[in-house]
Amino acid sequence: MKSFKLAMSPMVSDSRDIDSNAHRICDLAEDAANMGCGMVCFPEASLTGYTTSEPASVKADDLRIAEIADMSEDIDIVFGFAEKADDGLYITQAVCSHGEVVGTYRKTHLGMREVKVFKAGNGLPVIETDNAKLGIALCWESHFPEIAGTYDHKGAELILMPAASNLDFDRRIASWKTFLSTRASDNRVFVAACNNDGRATLCVSPDGKVVKNTETEGYDIYEIDASLYGKYRTGEETMHNIRYQAHRRPDLYQ
Repeated sequence: MKSFKLAMSPMVSDSRDIDSNAHRICDLAEDAANMGCGMVCFPEASLTGYTTSEPASVKADDLRIAEIADMSEDIDIVFGFAEKADDGLYITQAVCSHGEVVGTYRKTHLGMREVKVFKAGNGLPVIETDNAKLGIALCWESHFPEIAGTYDHKGAELILMPAASNLDFDRRIASWKTFLSTRASDNRVFVAACNNDGRATLCVSPDGKVVKNTETEGYDIYEIDASLYGKYRTGEETMHNIRYQAHRRPDLYQ
């Protein structure tokens, strides 16, 4: 992992206008790159818009996905869409770097309304870019400690948690500060989230502290300090830099 600037966008998408959403993602990614950011993350289903009522969807080889990937020569781009696959619909998040899609994640834990419309993914892949090794958990998946723990065991350094939540802004942020801090501190990883409400983003460092952000139009910028991740992986552990997951006894957790 290296230190870099992370842009988290709370972009509001229009489920009736995928082209407009794609253009907005490209424009914001270009702006973030010009601001010196190494990565920008957009909310759940940001390309197609999020809905469980007759959702718009695209195939993985859609030209608009390729256009967004083309914008990732100078900045990693993470965005979501309702994916139309041969066996059904998935809620998918793509990671683009160096002009191509380098990895995807299909939502594995579906909400009560989502299970009637979407299929669940069956993997928790760690996706690597030049900036960081990423894990992705979408919206309410941030409540499942096993997901974050699995990513930590697989070597993830940053867990992105894009959301499409209808909680009001104050409740959303208050909730995030509680359990995102826990996910980060328990696993000693960076955790960052953005919601599709036009306002809510948050980033937490491996010590569980909220990272200060720089507000700009369309996204917030967070400084990802790689030394805070490395602090808990020096090989010389003390109670000041203890990595809890290294002391687990999974044989007891049945």
